Amino acid sequence: MLRMTILDRYLLTLFIKIFVVCFLSFSGLFVVIHLFSNLDELAALASNEGGWPKLMQKFYVPRLVDIFDKTAAMMALFAAIFAVTLMQRRREVTAIQASGLPLRRILRPVLLFSLIIVAVAAVNREWLLPQYRDRLVRTPQDWAGEKEMPITVNDDWRSGVRLRGNHVVVSKRLIDQPDVQLPFELPNAVTRLRAQFATIEPATTFAPAGLLLSGVVQPDEVDSMASVTDGKSFGVWTSADQDWLREGQCFVACDFDAEKLAYGSKLDDFRTIPELMSDVRAPQSSFGRSDRLALHARLIKPLLDLTLVLLGLPIVLSQTNRNVFLSAGLCLLVVGVFHLAVMASHSFGSYRVIQPASLAAWLPVMVFAPLAMLSMRKLNQ
Repeated sequence: MLRMTILDRYLLTLFIKIFVVCFLSFSGLFVVIHLFSNLDELAALASNEGGWPKLMQKFYVPRLVDIFDKTAAMMALFAAIFAVTLMQRRREVTAIQASGLPLRRILRPVLLFSLIIVAVAAVNREWLLPQYRDRLVRTPQDWAGEKEMPITVNDDWRSGVRLRGNHVVVSKRLIDQPDVQLPFELPNAVTRLRAQFATIEPATTFAPAGLLLSGVVQPDEVDSMASVTDGKSFGVWTSADQDWLREGQCFVACDFDAEKLAYGSKLDDFRTIPELMSDVRAPQSSFGRSDRLALHARLIKPLLDLTLVLLGLPIVLSQTNRNVFLSAGLCLLVVGVFHLAVMASHSFGSYRVIQPASLAAWLPVMVFAPLAMLSMRKLNQ
């Protein structure tokens, strides 16, 4: 059983203080720059949200959570290096090593707390961030979701429906000039529907969730065409035999989300592991390679964070120079090389240079984890 000594408490307190200062400094700098860059829009929002305190809570708290997720491992490495460098400058490390304790034993509380930070970041990534995803993708200029957002081609793998359009308004769930490609043929061999606009509707007693197309321009004879359904969960409903539809309207059963159409890949960063696994298992998914890469990258993210700490700490501590700024520069170099390698590996996986895609996610761990363990062993020497 591990016992907390005076040395452990001293170093842990120093580490926590530096970690908190680093995080507050970085996040505070972000808030100040972002606030003054969007001051007019945020001032208008503050009057609608009930004042600045409520706006700061709704707008910046989710972003601070996101900053913690992206910088937790780097901040832990910085805090550990600064804490030990300060002890070296005070000759405290020399005195401790003279008593027979190896440097790795001195760093035990730092490594344990770094592991806790990595675990907290993983929980935050899977539980807290997904709750804020709708706020994180919106900007001060479109906080209410009333801006016209361009959309690209979107597929619903459950129904096989493909959707195109000019733009979508999230707050109204309205799609301008929708072009719906069907996975089956309507009467007269019609496989495509075009309309002036469409709204994304939830499930009702008349039909499942889907698109309500109004002002249908293709096909012209949509009002005289019979509905084509498999009962109640899939198909196309027309006004020819459905009293709840008006002339020029039709309903297509499918599963589209207005925010997903508007913000696309921005929302992907805040998906949970079960959601990523669901995308990978989709039988008609066109983006299986990217989804598999994203899933494996998410699974090994805690291991990558811990590898970064274990890799950077010995490299910096092996330097005899006790200059804090030199230590910070070496730390930045290690972080930069590490993240560039991770990004390059993921890019190679996306473009099929490395196959399978899961190997591209695991490759940085396979390369850097042994180096980190080798560096940690040298701290005993």
